[in-house]
Amino acid sequence: MRNFIKNVISLIARFVAWYYIISYFLNKNYKLITLRISDIDGYIGFEIRRFFYNKTLKTSALDLRVHKGAYFVYPNVSVGRRCSIEENTVISLCDIGDDVIIAANVSLMSGGISMK
Repeated sequence: MRNFIKNVISLIARFVAWYYIISYFLNKNYKLITLRISDIDGYIGFEIRRFFYNKTLKTSALDLRVHKGAYFVYPNVSVGRRCSIEENTVISLCDIGDDVIIAANVSLMSGGISMK
């Protein structure tokens, strides 16, 4: 029963994420959209952010975990596999490798250094 509920939530999250994905491709402000989805609580929030970022970032794995309050400022970001972005984190232009955990309340701004 628990897996069924998670699957239903994931399906609902995909529909909600598509609304934001389409808004982005219709020339809406990327940062504004990511700020909106960063405030969604719970498992459905994880799923919406995971699916949205998988479709809009330069590269992103399906196992990306973006916690509440965390967001990407620009879509020109690459994120590796098995990454977790903790609460209230802001990611600007950068490349993040595999197996990275970014702590809560961190701001990664534009720069020429990759974390791998």
